[in-house]
Amino acid sequence: MTFLTVCVNEPTRSHVKQWMGERGWDFTVLWNDGYNRKAGVRAFPTTLFLDREGRVAFRVVGGGDRIIQEFGWRVDALGGEG
Repeated sequence: MTFLTVCVNEPTRSHVKQWMGERGWDFTVLWNDGYNRKAGVRAFPTTLFLDREGRVAFRVVGGGDRIIQEFGWRVDALGGEG
C-alpha cells in the first residue's frame, strides 16, 4: 500500500518538507500541477482511494475524528493492510 498527498496551497517545497518532518511523516508529496482540478477535487481535505489499476474506488470529502474507522474498511476492501 502506498500513501501520497498532493500539495495545493503551500508556497514552497522546503516549507512542505519541514512541515512533514516536524510531524515525523515520510510519504510522497506531489506538487499540484492542476491535479486537483483534473481529479475533480473541490473541497479539502479530499481523500481518494485507488484500486490496483489506478481507478478511484472511494472518495472521502472532509476529515473527522473517526478517520481510522472510516478509512480502515476501505483499505481492507481494496486488499491493503489496515
